[in-house]
Formats: sequence, C-alpha cells, structure tokens
Amino acid sequence: MALAGAAGLWLLALLVGVFSPDAHWVPLLRVNAAALLLLAAAGHSAWFIVKWRVEAQGQRPVRLAFWRNTGQIQDEEQALSPFAPWLARTGDALAKQLQSVGHDVLWLSGWSVLVLALVMGSWRFDLPAPAASTQASWVAVGVSLALAISLLIVERHLAFASEADWPEAGALATVARLVILVQVLSIPCFFFADGTRLWPARLTVLIGILPSLLAVEFLVRALFAAFRPQRAEQEPALVARSLMGGMLQWPPSPLAALQGELQQRFGIDLQQVCAFGFMRRALLPVAALVALVGWLLSGVVQVPLEGRGVYE
Repeated sequence: MALAGAAGLWLLALLVGVFSPDAHWVPLLRVNAAALLLLAAAGHSAWFIVKWRVEAQGQRPVRLAFWRNTGQIQDEEQALSPFAPWLARTGDALAKQLQSVGHDVLWLSGWSVLVLALVMGSWRFDLPAPAASTQASWVAVGVSLALAISLLIVERHLAFASEADWPEAGALATVARLVILVQVLSIPCFFFADGTRLWPARLTVLIGILPSLLAVEFLVRALFAAFRPQRAEQEPALVARSLMGGMLQWPPSPLAALQGELQQRFGIDLQQVCAFGFMRRALLPVAALVALVGWLLSGVVQVPLEGRGVYE
C-alpha cells in the first residue's frame, strides 16, 4: 500500500510539473512520496526476516504482490530462449554473490538512493509564493489528514504489538511516525497559501530534510550491514531501524534513545560513565555562570591609548 501510494504521488507530481513546474505542489508531492517509499522500504526489509522464519519452519513463504507472477514469466522465457542454460548459470552465480552481501541490504540501499534522488529533485528555494488555496488544496488537506490518521492507527497497532509475536513491529512504528510528521507538516503548506506568503513554499522544501536524513541513516546502516557475515542458520537482523524515528516520542527523550541504541548495538552503557553523569548535573550551573559572566563583560568598554577612562 505504501509503495502504491508513493508511486501515485510521484506520477501526480510529474503531471503537475508538466503544466505548472513552479508550483509548490511538485516538491510537496515528491517529499510525501519519498516518505511513503521509506515506509515501504522498511516493510520490505522486515519481510525478508519474516520470510527467513517461515522457511526455517519448513513452510513456503508467500511472495509479495509484485513478485507473484515472476516465476511463470521466467519459465516461459527459458522455454523459448536458446540461451536459457547460460543465463541460468550466470543468474545463479550472481545470486550467490548477492546472497553473501544480503538481499535486504541491497534493496534497502536502492530504496534509499531513490528517496534521495526524489528529494534532491525538488530542492528548490526559488519557488514563487504559492497561489491562494483552491478547492484542490482543501481536498489535499483532507487527504493528508485522512492518511495521517490512518498511519497513526497503524503506528499505534505496531507500537503496542508484542515483541514475541512480531519483533520488527517497533522498528516499523518509528518509521511510520516520521511519515506521519511529514504528512502533518504538509498541511500548513496548503492551508496558509494565499499568493503573498513565501514561507509555505520554503517549508515545502525544508520538509524534505526529514526523509533525506532517514534515507542517509538507512544507507549508513546498510553499508555497515554489508560487512556483516551472513549465516544461513542464523536469523538476520533488521537493518531498517531508525534512530531518528525513535526520537519522535512523547515525552521527547533524544538522549535516552541514543543511549539505548549505543547499548544495544555496541554494548556501551553511558549510565556507567561517571563523566557523563557529572556533565549532566553541572550543565545548568555552568550555563548560568557563563550567562552571568557574559552579561558582566557586556559592560566592559575598551579605552584607547590616547583616551581617558575617568573624567573629573
């Protein structure tokens, strides 16, 4: 569903760009398509792990919707092509090389690069002031609200899912939060457009920072995961985890999310480091002292060599 929504928004952005290339609709649709594409990438990465579990139990996994007819088409082509044996051997050799790296790593890298290309294609700060809101703008606001509410329901379902039943649900929930944030920030771009304000167009472009950061994070994680040995008897770890999405919670605790990520990935427990505890306790007193010294120094005046400091 997320992939279909991303494709629909991208096609709509192409259609709008043909008739009105300077409209703020084009970057806004592309940014939302990029966010949905990241959600689809995270779900695709989780599907590889579920597929491994099903195969480990001796069952046959269900193919994804856009892969279900691939086997039939390949069989027909092999029956008609005289180069079928050579292509089959080449494909098997390539599949073994890709399997050593990890299919989920390659797919996630490809999705992330596509997201960065979408966002960079809409990175324009020379857009004019958006035209006044029309009926199409209000329809877009309603669709964005409906999509954000639907994703919120999905996110709550994933967040409260049992880790024993679905260990990847929590990671998917963090990515869904970022998509919801992109949808919510897109609504003011339609609502406050009046033909004179420039900030809706600027906000439209700046929203693209969120999916770009998540795509870069996925790329870095995929790069490190490519050097991890792949063992057929060991369950693969989910690569599409988001530290940035984990910070989107209430009450906000970005340091706690970073601390949990460091402890889970590298075994570094910052709570056991006395220096960080001292820095946390001394932060407010030191900041107050610096502010006081800065205020006192603001009254100091430099006297030139030929001048007089005190006049009687």
